[in-house]
Amino acid sequence: MSLERTFVELHARQMRLIDSLEALHMAIAEDKPHKPDIALVDQRCAVVDDLLGRAQEAAVAGKEGVAACQRPIDLDIARAALVKCQEAFNPLTQVFTASLVSYEAMEELAGIWKERGRDWQAWVVGVKAALQDCQQPLYEVNEALFNCWREMSEHAGLQSVSVKNTAIGQKITMPRRKRIAREEIT
Repeated sequence: MSLERTFVELHARQMRLIDSLEALHMAIAEDKPHKPDIALVDQRCAVVDDLLGRAQEAAVAGKEGVAACQRPIDLDIARAALVKCQEAFNPLTQVFTASLVSYEAMEELAGIWKERGRDWQAWVVGVKAALQDCQQPLYEVNEALFNCWREMSEHAGLQSVSVKNTAIGQKITMPRRKRIAREEIT
């Protein structure tokens, strides 16, 4: 796979992740029952807003990487874009896992269902489905980042010069002497 193609694939997967996060935001903020407001909803909306910001930041860097891979390829810009993508994605996955899909976070959702009754049941089910729908895009972006790093390292390896010296020291050989017959010596 070419470096440009890996960046194009990364950017496409980043956009799918953004779509999934937007759907999650809608499930949390828009699909909730109108009364009464719950602090957990506002807290989860803030977390998803943060994740969307990080995902959009990574997607902008991914697009920069695509542009850097056009002929002639600028490896320095492509590498910097890939670093930005990774720097935005790592905390995104950490926050998603810790704040939204951890055992404690899922228990809080279940608690709302139990406390608030039937009105909130559909909301909890919808939020859980939207959370589940984010899992695959997160995995795909992670895999696309890995493919970009692999392609970047292979591409960088093609342009480098390597000198390998396998000789250590000098090999000195002496010319062979003619054998002197023992008989002559005695």
